Amino acid sequence: MNKYIKPRDEQIKVRTPKPPFAFVPAKGMWINWNGNDGRYWRRRVRCGDVILSKPPIQEAAKPKTTKEGKKK
Repeated sequence: MNKYIKPRDEQIKVRTPKPPFAFVPAKGMWINWNGNDGRYWRRRVRCGDVILSKPPIQEAAKPKTTKEGKKK
């Protein structure tokens, strides 16, 4: 299951748990809520570094595509 998160505040810098260990963008990002990744993100939500959020309208409206570029 995927969820959309964003930093609680623009000054907070939260890194992703896997390489390249990039920062979560201020506008937010989709994350995997299951497994080890999910455990990491649930801890970040509990401590208040990130919040669960709704994606921006243009993010929600994007059609999902496969690697070949075909729409699902």
